[in-house]
Amino acid sequence: MLQVSSEYVANYSGADSFAGAIVDEIGFAPAQNIPDYEISLELIPDIDADHIFVHAAVSEEEDADEVLDTLLSEPLWQRNPAVREDRAYVVGEHWYGFGLVAANAVLDDLEKYLFEERS
Repeated sequence: MLQVSSEYVANYSGADSFAGAIVDEIGFAPAQNIPDYEISLELIPDIDADHIFVHAAVSEEEDADEVLDTLLSEPLWQRNPAVREDRAYVVGEHWYGFGLVAANAVLDDLEKYLFEERS
């Protein structure tokens, strides 16, 4: 689970993050070769994850689509195995929220991206 802005890329896959705790609770493990929180773009090709969920965290002056487009067109992003195999997904801000509504939205996304794609 990555959060991007115009200034950073951050890993929020650990069980101490909102969505990380949900994913951990249902039995998925985070990639082991990526530091917690802020990471450099150079590490993205080496993220050994089956799936990547990415969300843009932007200020009111920024455009989330532009921030995401910048990352998604980055050559280092394109070199990641999960990205090359079409297993990277743009998700909403509920992945970094809290509460039952956000938790259910995360679970809905997991069902949509991980289970419906297999049927």
